[in-house]
Amino acid sequence: MRKGMRSINSDERGAAIAVVLLVGTVLVLMSSVMIARGMRQLVTTSGDTNWDNALFAAEAGLDEGLQVLDLQFTATTGEALPAGMLGSGDEREWAVAAADAHPASDVVPVAGGEFVVVRPSNATVLFAVGYAPSREATERRVRVIRASVDGVPWLYETEHALLVGGDLDIAGNTTVDDSNDNDGAAVHANGDITSSGASFVVEGCVTSVDNTFSATAQCPPSPAPPEPLPVIDPVQMYPYAHFLLCDDRVAYAGPASLLTPDPDLVPCNGNEIPVVLAGWSSKVQGGVVTWGNNTGVSVPGVFYVDNGNFSGRLGSGAVPLEVTLIVGNGKGGTCQTPATGNIELGANTNIVRHSSLAALGYDIALVAQGDIAFIGGATVGGAILAHEQIDYRGTSGSWGAVVAVDACNTVGSPISKSSTSSTSGDSTINYGAPIKTPFTASNLHAEVVGWYEL
Repeated sequence: MRKGMRSINSDERGAAIAVVLLVGTVLVLMSSVMIARGMRQLVTTSGDTNWDNALFAAEAGLDEGLQVLDLQFTATTGEALPAGMLGSGDEREWAVAAADAHPASDVVPVAGGEFVVVRPSNATVLFAVGYAPSREATERRVRVIRASVDGVPWLYETEHALLVGGDLDIAGNTTVDDSNDNDGAAVHANGDITSSGASFVVEGCVTSVDNTFSATAQCPPSPAPPEPLPVIDPVQMYPYAHFLLCDDRVAYAGPASLLTPDPDLVPCNGNEIPVVLAGWSSKVQGGVVTWGNNTGVSVPGVFYVDNGNFSGRLGSGAVPLEVTLIVGNGKGGTCQTPATGNIELGANTNIVRHSSLAALGYDIALVAQGDIAFIGGATVGGAILAHEQIDYRGTSGSWGAVVAVDACNTVGSPISKSSTSSTSGDSTINYGAPIKTPFTASNLHAEVVGWYEL
C-alpha cells in the first residue's frame, strides 16, 4: 500500500509541474499580445496627434498668408496654377508638391508642426500646407487648406501717432506723446528715419522699412513691413463743407450750409451761392490762387479750398476756433504743376476740428492734397492728413494722428526742396486713439470668400 501511495504522489507532482508550465506559457503569450496592442495604440495615438497638429499648422499658415495679402494683395510665391487644376482630384497633390519645393527658409515652425504658404501668381487663391511633426519627417502628416480670396477696398483708420509714407527726419526736441500714458504713440516710416542729432521723445514704438532697429519686449524690430496708407482725395470730404473757396477768388456756400447749400456736390462748377466771409482774402501768385486769413477773425465751420492753396492764421487766443480746413489741388493728386492743394499754417493758429465732423466720427482738422507746413507755432486739435509731405516747426502742437502719405513731391510746393517729412523745434504730437477717415486705403483688404480642406 505504501508503495502504491508513493507512486500516486509522484504522478501528481509531475502533473502539477506540467500545469505550472502551461499557465506560464499562457501568461507570456497574453503579455506579448498586450504589449503589441499597446505599441499599436501608441503609434495610432501619435498619428492622430500629428494629424491634428498638421491642421493647426495649416490654419496658422492661412492666417499669416492673409496678413501678407492685406499689406500687398498682389504678392505671390511665384507658382503658376495649371489650367483646370482648381477643384480637380490633383489639386491637393499639386499644392503639396509646390510646398515641398519651397526652400527651407519658407518653412515656418509652429507648435507641433510647420507650414508653407503657396500663393499662385495666376489665381485668387491661397494654399496653406501644414506638416506634423515637420516637413522633412518620414512619418509626417500633411493637411492642406485652400482659401479663395477677394481684394476689396476698405476705409482707412489711423493707427499711428505719426505715419510717413517715405522718409522722416525728427529734429529738435520733438515729443510724440501718448495722451493715455499707454506708450501707444507709435512712429513709422515706409522709408528711412533720421534724427539730425535730435533729443526727441517717442512714447511708443519707432519702426522703419529701411532702418535697422532691434526688437524690444514691447516693440518689433526694423526693417519692418510697410504700413498701409490712405488715398487722400479731399473731394470725398466736400459734402461736409460749410464754405467753398474757389479759384475765381469768390467764397460760396458749401453743401453743408444751413442757408444755401450747394445742390450738386461738385465744387466750383458755377451752381453755388456767394457768401461773405469776414477776415478771409485771396491773392494770385504764379497763376495760383492762395486763400488766407491773417486777421484772427473768422467764423467756425468746415472750409473747402478748391484748386488753390491756403496760407495764413486761423483762430487766435486761448479758446480754439472750431475749424476743419480741406484743400484740394484740382488735379487728382498727380504732382502736376503749378503746385496747389497746400496748407501753410501761420503762427498763433489755434483751432480744433469742427464738431459737425466729430459727430460723424471724423476727428479731422487738416486735409491737404499737397503739403502741410507749419510756418510758426500753431495749435491744432484733430488729425492732420497730407497727400504729400508734412513739416512741423517752432513750438507747434497737435492732438490726433498725423499722416504724410508722401505719394509724390510737386515742384514748387512748400516742401519741394526735399521729399522728406520732418519735425523740428519743440513741436509736440499728442496721440490718444485711432480715428476713422472717409478715405480708402492704398492697399486692398484680403477677404476670404470660401475655404476648403483638400
